[in-house]
Amino acid sequence: MPEVVEPADAIKAHFAMATDQTLSKESSEQQPEGTQMRKRFNFLTLWSLFVAGTAGWEAIIASLYQVILAGGPTVLVWGFVISAVASICIASSLAEFASIWPSVAGQYHWAVALAPPKWRTIVGWYCAWILLLMNVLSSLSALFAAAFSLQALIVISVDSYTAEKYEAYLIIVAIIVVAVIINIFMPYMLHYLSAAGTVTHVLGFFAIIITLLATTKNKNSGKEVFGSLENYTGYHNNAAAFFIGLLPTASGFSTLDLPARYVDETKQPRQDVSRAMFWGVLTSSAIGLPFVIVIAFCMGSPADLLSSEIVALSPLAEIVLNSTGSLGAAIVLASIIIIVAFVSAIDCMGGISRIIMAQARDNVIPLGSFFSRIHSRWNTPVNAIFLAGSIQTCLAVIYVGNSTAFYGFLSGVFTLQVLSYGAPVAFHLFRRGSLNLSYGPWRMGRVGLGANIVGILLYLMLFVAVSLPTALPVTAPTM
Repeated sequence: MPEVVEPADAIKAHFAMATDQTLSKESSEQQPEGTQMRKRFNFLTLWSLFVAGTAGWEAIIASLYQVILAGGPTVLVWGFVISAVASICIASSLAEFASIWPSVAGQYHWAVALAPPKWRTIVGWYCAWILLLMNVLSSLSALFAAAFSLQALIVISVDSYTAEKYEAYLIIVAIIVVAVIINIFMPYMLHYLSAAGTVTHVLGFFAIIITLLATTKNKNSGKEVFGSLENYTGYHNNAAAFFIGLLPTASGFSTLDLPARYVDETKQPRQDVSRAMFWGVLTSSAIGLPFVIVIAFCMGSPADLLSSEIVALSPLAEIVLNSTGSLGAAIVLASIIIIVAFVSAIDCMGGISRIIMAQARDNVIPLGSFFSRIHSRWNTPVNAIFLAGSIQTCLAVIYVGNSTAFYGFLSGVFTLQVLSYGAPVAFHLFRRGSLNLSYGPWRMGRVGLGANIVGILLYLMLFVAVSLPTALPVTAPTM
């Protein structure tokens, strides 16, 4: 007889959750006093939060240096296609779970609900910490993208300026302070900031592609874009170089679960959270594909880009400067990344704090009652927000002391993403026949099995790809 899954009971048994109601059929109104959040979000605001928080094309162009080194335009285009297909399949699967069990904790609750009973304790423990660390590293990526882009603009504007590590760190600390203030005292601003970030995201897309198409005189050929691989990694095997170049394209889909963080603050979480995840990833894919194609045609020779002093800080500024010859155009268009990364960092802060709040409810972290508390006046998880900001500040300082160690640490974000997103999807795939799930209003139906299979296979391939050394021979600076 198929197993009847009662996830709320399973999670309560394994995490001693006495108060969390997010996985039950009842609304969050049944939560005890002091843990309730106001209903601030709907589909449109969650969708804009996803688009601005993910910052798809901005994340890709900000980390383009690795594509320039490993593969060039061809890897940029085909790598994006692979990453987009994988992310659509995985996001669709997660959206299905979000419709069954709306939960702030998202995939670590879903993994527990879908895992075999004897594995639930260990699965829940690992998935909880993987989820938290993955989101912390994703937020650090946004913070450093904003800091590096700002430093790059100063470098091309002021001849005497040299970008220093400690200056990047101070910029990051300033953004963290602003993010903490907004998330605690002005949570309603998340709506407006996400909307502004989404508008900037879309308008910036058109501004950049139109400018580059109109001003780039010597565009790369179709063969260079779609069928020629340039390998500067030291690997003799071009396939290895192709896989190494996949990481920047995968970074454009790094926060697929962000809408789930706001389940407690959404009026219709079973419908709106799932829809925001699905349509958000489709929006990022639809905007990202033409963007990477235009960049691939207009980026010029990878060898020439690698000789630039700012390409590692802001590839977009270098590409626009080469195409237009205008310092002003490079500054204005590259500033778009700073704006969207700034909004993404604020959104990610909110997401991390709510993960901490959910884990505190489940007694996964020490001082659970302290970090799960909702401030009576501000109606925000103040203690969890302060903890999120403190973690970001402490981890970012590693960059000042040892950038190699920091980048090695930061590069684990996609590895953690594969584990975090892949665990519930894998359990669902292999246990479909033995589970008696009552699906929610958002369901994939017949295509669900195919989406599970394709998503898991592509994620496994990307998992191997991002684990390879980025260059040979491996040295301390290149590890």
